[in-house]
Amino acid sequence: MKRILIIGVILALVIGGISCGKSEPGTTPQTPTENGDSSPDNTPPSITNISASDITETSATITWATDEPATSQVEYGETADYGLSTTLDEELVTSHSVSLSGLEPNTIYHFRVKSKDEAGNEAASEDKTFTTSALPDTTPPMISEVNVSNIAESSATITWTTNEPATSQVEYGTTSAYGLSSPLDTNLVTSHSASLSNLASNTAYHFRIKSKDASDNLAVSEDYSFSTLSVPIRGLTVHFIDVGQGDSILIDLDEIEVLIDGGRKSPGVVGYLNNYVDGSLEVMVATCPHADHIGGLIAVLDAFEVDEIWLNEDTSTSQTYAEFMAAVDLEGAEVHEARRGGQIEAGGLTLIALNPLELSGSTNNNSIVLSLSYGEVDFLFTGDAEKEAEASMLGAGIVPNVEILKVGHHGSRTASSQAFLEVVQPEVAVYMAREGNQYGHPHEETISALQTIGALIYGTDVNSTILVTTDGLTYTVETQEDSNVQITYIFYDGLVYQVESDEYVEIKNLGNAPQDLKGWVLKDISEGYPSFTFPSYILSPGESVRVYTNQYHPEWGGFSFDYGKAIWDNSYPDIAALYNAEGQEVSRKSYWMS
Repeated sequence: MKRILIIGVILALVIGGISCGKSEPGTTPQTPTENGDSSPDNTPPSITNISASDITETSATITWATDEPATSQVEYGETADYGLSTTLDEELVTSHSVSLSGLEPNTIYHFRVKSKDEAGNEAASEDKTFTTSALPDTTPPMISEVNVSNIAESSATITWTTNEPATSQVEYGTTSAYGLSSPLDTNLVTSHSASLSNLASNTAYHFRIKSKDASDNLAVSEDYSFSTLSVPIRGLTVHFIDVGQGDSILIDLDEIEVLIDGGRKSPGVVGYLNNYVDGSLEVMVATCPHADHIGGLIAVLDAFEVDEIWLNEDTSTSQTYAEFMAAVDLEGAEVHEARRGGQIEAGGLTLIALNPLELSGSTNNNSIVLSLSYGEVDFLFTGDAEKEAEASMLGAGIVPNVEILKVGHHGSRTASSQAFLEVVQPEVAVYMAREGNQYGHPHEETISALQTIGALIYGTDVNSTILVTTDGLTYTVETQEDSNVQITYIFYDGLVYQVESDEYVEIKNLGNAPQDLKGWVLKDISEGYPSFTFPSYILSPGESVRVYTNQYHPEWGGFSFDYGKAIWDNSYPDIAALYNAEGQEVSRKSYWMS
């Protein structure tokens, strides 16, 4: 019995000791003291490493850490008052993660985390924020204020605006199918501008605008249209200058001048060129080394700065040729050799060399032949080229159909073959020859051949200087005979050597209306001086006036050069030219043809 009592006491002590070593659920654990006693846990968890991640338009994940196992919960809302909270996660952990859902896109959210340890001590973090992502942008930009400006013959500027930053591009073309586009400007802007270039003049263009925002939403405008401007009419004038028995042709386009040949040394063309050449002479062409083509060019090289000189490299033993080449060397211009297929560029003009292919034994057939196209009007300048050169060009298939033909070799029968003319088919044919020349130019055979193809024929022996003016679409032909006021006679009797005060130039109104001569100028263009400017004087139809060298005759208008020396018959052919108040030459006459 005593043994049983002892065993019961021992069991009671053991059971009691175990019960004293742990807490009942819901009670505060005891913390041992230094002397072995226990005290309550009153310290909340320490919250660190708070982060918001995996943020989308409607959700986010909040993570944090605690220094002891604790529960997990997040309070959140659009203000620091929160108003929402996640379900309490009672699992005691030190690494916490809570997902938030049902959030509004593109919204700032406030949140704080809360964790409670095993002893019931709760920790709450400071206020934190994050912003949810915006919903994907699927709305294209709005295009407005479309405008076309700076419209010219070949360019235009398109401008527009968008309601958000976007790229810039224009599709354009002559139909609504477009086919062309401006370079894509990837800069994101709201004010847009695109320049269109290399457009055709006088043409209607369609265009539409394309702009893409940062989210690749593309906006395409409706179809718009505009028309480019017409190219301003720039009058090209070709002067077939009356230089007697010789060739000289001036091509004049605004400030660009090309001179093909210069006739003989006398009368020369400097006086005539002074009225038309602006600054330097861009191009000089000597079609062959004959004196009646290069003689007048010697004085031109002395009087003007010449940029380019084109030769065929054929030579001559004449003194005139030697003087011409010396003047070419002295000029210091660029010198080029003309051969078939070569091009002469001068401003907006392009002359194409059709002859020679190579030099032969014939100076005439070595002549430089040039074609010129200005818009829809074509010219062919043949120099002294004869039938042999014509056949060579025909064989090469390079003979053009033209509106204006400078007849070869002064209208000689050695040029202008029927086969050549049938291909060229000129509407206007101009030959250059002196009246009563010793060669009989133009020959009957040539005139007949030109008539056969229906060409309108002009000649410097009959019409003096001939001007063809074109805007590239149509052309007009003017001769000095077209003026109502003409120089009809130049008088010189040679009785008082070198003085000749009684010399005169007679001018007559051949028209049917009176003409005021105020500002008109009479000039010796062979020498370049003297000149006389008319005061106001009404020249009646059929009436003649005279301008004396150094006398006054009221019965003839009372006009005088007041010049103390003879003016006429001191050079060949001594040409007097009459210019109207606008500076246009209206008449000229050689003393030798009076």
